[in-house]
Amino acid sequence: MARTFLYLIGIPLVSIFLVYLILSDILPGYSFSSNLEALERASLGRSDDISLLYDFYVISKYLIISGVLSLGIFYSSVFYSGIDRAKNALIFPKLIPVLLVLFSSQIAGQVISVMGILYFTFTFYLEIIPTGFMFIIGLGGIYAVIAITKSIFSMFTKDCFFTLGKIMSQDTHQELYEYVNKLSYKVKSEKPDNIIVGLEPNFYVTSVDVETSDGIYKGKTLYLSLPLMNLLSMEQLNSIIGHELGHFKADDVEYSKNFSPVYKGLGNTIVALEETENIAIMPLTIVLNEMLNTLALNQSTISREREFLADKVGVEASSPEAFSIALTKIVIFSEFWEAMLDENRGRIIKNRLSNNLSDVFIDCVKYNLGKNEIDEIKSTVLSKSIYHPLDTHPIVSERIKNVDYDYASLSVTMLQDIGLSSDGLFQDKKGLELELTDQFQMLEVHKVEMYTEINTEDHETDDVCIMLYSMAAAMVAADGIIDQKEMSIAEDIGANIYDKFDRVDFRSYVSNLDIIPSFADMLVNLKDIDIKTKKMIYDYLLRIANSDGEFHESEKKLLDNLTDIWKL
Repeated sequence: MARTFLYLIGIPLVSIFLVYLILSDILPGYSFSSNLEALERASLGRSDDISLLYDFYVISKYLIISGVLSLGIFYSSVFYSGIDRAKNALIFPKLIPVLLVLFSSQIAGQVISVMGILYFTFTFYLEIIPTGFMFIIGLGGIYAVIAITKSIFSMFTKDCFFTLGKIMSQDTHQELYEYVNKLSYKVKSEKPDNIIVGLEPNFYVTSVDVETSDGIYKGKTLYLSLPLMNLLSMEQLNSIIGHELGHFKADDVEYSKNFSPVYKGLGNTIVALEETENIAIMPLTIVLNEMLNTLALNQSTISREREFLADKVGVEASSPEAFSIALTKIVIFSEFWEAMLDENRGRIIKNRLSNNLSDVFIDCVKYNLGKNEIDEIKSTVLSKSIYHPLDTHPIVSERIKNVDYDYASLSVTMLQDIGLSSDGLFQDKKGLELELTDQFQMLEVHKVEMYTEINTEDHETDDVCIMLYSMAAAMVAADGIIDQKEMSIAEDIGANIYDKFDRVDFRSYVSNLDIIPSFADMLVNLKDIDIKTKKMIYDYLLRIANSDGEFHESEKKLLDNLTDIWKL
């Protein structure tokens, strides 16, 4: 704190010291206790110089007083508000802009004082008039004041953020609104004014204006992730939406609406001032950084407390187990989402666009989750937090502990359970998924085009790929269990032996076994292919069968049929 005060009043203190040196040389025995009239009488014909120097001394003195008062008010407000959300939301949106106005005046005053004292220093000791130097300082000061003023006005700009999603009309999505309204009644919270559904793996509420491709929506908004809803059970979904509604109940969104813009605005101001690389602003940027860090300590505590309270509401809407499983799913599945996006961008480069990313995501989760042991999953998840567009969250381990759930009982099977809670809440879920995918893919294609040339060749799935997908899918599912090791081997080897092999397409075959022909029919239809291809396919299927360490009778039967029909 003391360092912050020193940064702000350092220049005025130096200015006062220089005034003292000059006046002491002009008037031996000078003291600041002397009044201006006495100084002028003793000036020996330099009364104008004395008067100006004294003015600069007065300016510097008042700059010190105003700086101390400004920072004193700020730190007193921080101490008074503490972690009280209502006080923070009431005080700082008004105080921070006022302080910036005062700091802007500080900069102007410091520039005037420095210019004047430097003028006297150069002329008195060096007998030089530093016109160019003073012009540069003055210009820098004006630029600094303008930069601060612009940042002040930006704080009064109403906050709004863009999200890629679709607004759900109450008229056409009555089931969804009835479900959310009933849950609001159960946890005794306010109802959302808007519900937006998107593909991003997240859930959140906000009172900040939200912009989508359909327009700007005001009031309380609830964002739902359709892919995550497909993976959560209804009880798990209750816990997550209950948590979000808990923020309405505690009036958290109003706190975020009022405080977050000015908090974020202060950070943006610092960045903007640092980018000016103006030496006149340097002390102020240091001061503002110290202020932001001071606020951040309280905000971190507030964020933790509000999330813990909302977690309790989520448990009220379901159970500690449902909430803990849902929380774990969101964290781990968000990582799968990023992996799926990387894979999707690779497919875009090859001119292969998935028409339903929600289905692709489900397959990605389904066939990758089991590759990790539960202890590995737990250790990864527990140290992470969930992203929110307007604030931060505590790490998962703290939140699990807060709801008194025994995390030791969590298993991979619990996480693999595909709940499909979305099925009863949307009349045309498939149509909504396709619409959201189209919207999302347009943005992804644009991103890819910025850095990579898209291959415009035809990449339609050919007969060889269809054959490999179908026969490999039949072998993976032969024993009635979709084993993760078998899937991994099938994907890796398939990609190695045939360059058009696509993991996303293959997974869709495994997920929809009813669409592929019988294994015997495939063998008969393909009995005329060359012997080299037959042996390659046999070896491929054999390695899939052996990948889980067990050679199941059903797998052996398929391979025996292959050798009989193909005469291997």
